[in-house]
Amino acid sequence: MYDDIIHLAMDQQLLTEIRERDAANYKKMPFWKELQNSANTSQLEQKLMSEKQLTFEKIFFKEPVGYHLMKSFLINEHSVDKAVFLSDVEVFKTLQDPRAREQVASKIFSRFCAPQKEEDIWNIDSRNQGLSVFEKIEDVNGKEGKGDDIKQKKKKKFVEHRIEEQQHHEEKDTDPLKYRMSLLTENTNNIGVYGRPIERLKKRIEEEAIVNKEIFNEVAEEVINDLRLDVFPRFVKSRWYQMYLRCQAYIEEKSQTVTIRDFYQMRMLGRGAFGVVNACKKKDTGKLYAMKQINKKRVQGTDSIEAIMSERNFLADIGIGANDCRFVTSLKYAFMDESTLYLVLDLMIGGDLKYHLNHEKVFNEERSRFYAAQVLLGLEHIHNKHIVYRDLKLENVLMDDKGNIKLSDLGLAVRMRDERGEKKRFVDTPAHLEGMRGGGARFFFPSTSPKKKKKMWFILECRFLCGKKPFQSVRRNRAREPQKDDKQRNQTAELDRNVVEMEPSFPLEYFSANARSLVKGLLCKNPRKRLGANGIHEIKQHPWFDSADFGLLEAGYLDPPFIPSLDEIHAEGQQSIGRPPQDDMFNKLRITPEFEKSLEGFTYINKVIIQEEIVEVLKKVNSLEGKRQGHHQDNTAGDLPPYIDNALQPNGERQSCMARCLVV
Repeated sequence: MYDDIIHLAMDQQLLTEIRERDAANYKKMPFWKELQNSANTSQLEQKLMSEKQLTFEKIFFKEPVGYHLMKSFLINEHSVDKAVFLSDVEVFKTLQDPRAREQVASKIFSRFCAPQKEEDIWNIDSRNQGLSVFEKIEDVNGKEGKGDDIKQKKKKKFVEHRIEEQQHHEEKDTDPLKYRMSLLTENTNNIGVYGRPIERLKKRIEEEAIVNKEIFNEVAEEVINDLRLDVFPRFVKSRWYQMYLRCQAYIEEKSQTVTIRDFYQMRMLGRGAFGVVNACKKKDTGKLYAMKQINKKRVQGTDSIEAIMSERNFLADIGIGANDCRFVTSLKYAFMDESTLYLVLDLMIGGDLKYHLNHEKVFNEERSRFYAAQVLLGLEHIHNKHIVYRDLKLENVLMDDKGNIKLSDLGLAVRMRDERGEKKRFVDTPAHLEGMRGGGARFFFPSTSPKKKKKMWFILECRFLCGKKPFQSVRRNRAREPQKDDKQRNQTAELDRNVVEMEPSFPLEYFSANARSLVKGLLCKNPRKRLGANGIHEIKQHPWFDSADFGLLEAGYLDPPFIPSLDEIHAEGQQSIGRPPQDDMFNKLRITPEFEKSLEGFTYINKVIIQEEIVEVLKKVNSLEGKRQGHHQDNTAGDLPPYIDNALQPNGERQSCMARCLVV
């Protein structure tokens, strides 16, 4: 009874944290309080300048905090679309699917490069300043009356800025009035680039069969030059730059070390072979994560250090910050104490697909197709990193709060090539290599990349179509009874034999004709004839995926068919999770110095993630300030603290070392 009350309280604690993420008072966060106290940043600025860390390219392209604060500065300059355009182009270059590049290229051109209509120029709100093509438009309900006066002032300032900007690109007409009107009605776009570069870009988007990743380079270079030579010198004289330095001071301090004391631990979400997974909250920024806790003694006792270090390295390699694949979890932090190894990962609030399938028995074909397509894109990203996943099962496909899924747990993954670039060989059971292993059905199919000439394995999860494993025998469908070791070995041998010899059935009530064709192709015994043998495009082009737009899916435009409720925990009850089997047998084991030495390099801090946490706090603080003042603020830097050092300009603002260096 007591345990039930504790478990219920922990469930409610996690649900409250999830629901109140946007409503929390971020001004009470330790990060914000420390930011208020970091007044003198001159020494840090001089240090960063000497290391050439305060360049436009470094601040704008490499640091989320720098990009966010420069974007905030540009909002007041009515040039924020230039920053968003460059950011969208960088994301565009990461898209793997040719259809995704084609569709997103058209959206970027239409949003930023196409000439504006006259009514859009005068209507500031219709321009959706600062809106990325990867963001969904949300309605903002502002107050009338006084806000209209503010809009008129913004309109006047915006028009003056447009006229000044256009003067760099066109010659003046003899009639001043005619000239001023033509500047506002002809060839005006959101990024201030006109003429032949835009014409060439439009022609390439319309005519090229496959849109090249570098298609925006010419136009982007003009925007970069404008920001570097005109905007950046003014940015370093602004209060946003001072906020940037304060954030850098905080990052310098916090990126040195992370320990378990930096997190609040919450409800247990699951367990694995070496320990448990808990939800957790980072104390300084309030960010929610999942924390995988691995028992050191169990790792040493089972001689599994190589597997643990491989998983840590693979999770770190998957992606960094904004360049993470949206379909694979990645590592945020890794650290250890005397008894435990910790991996901090994405918190997937929606639970895993096994939990949902157990509750719903089967998924309809639309939902199955959506998950299968996202799994396929996740595997494509993993294989592009030269990693073989090898452990696709329902428990390892996790769902976020929006209903999108990510692959997790790279504990069984291997690299396809060694340090010298040579192919690596690995040995496994027929059941694992051909299709399934224990908890869920997995379908493996090889592919040869014509460019890299390497054998790759693509995996597709489709058990959710019928709720059954394709190679299980009739006996496996019966209720499980306690088995002796010899009987378990017999069942494993039977499973291996079924994978090699058995032809699975596809009941008509679950599988459409195209679904049967897809699964049969993936389960073909002959690897040379197996679907996907000539590349992942074979699978994407299968008729079952005709209604799945991989381009829009990769770009994040498609809405999931199911959104998990935030009123319940999508995981098994804590009393059902239990401890790893035979956990007590390792308690008396003593950690050896050799084992500790083998853990060198385990610690990991993703500095980009720290910056993204800071940006989230800055946005939340600004949102709270906007609500307090009764209007929507353009200044997304938040309520900036006062400057208290000596380098002040006549207007009371601090002049930075960088700004003084730029004064001629």
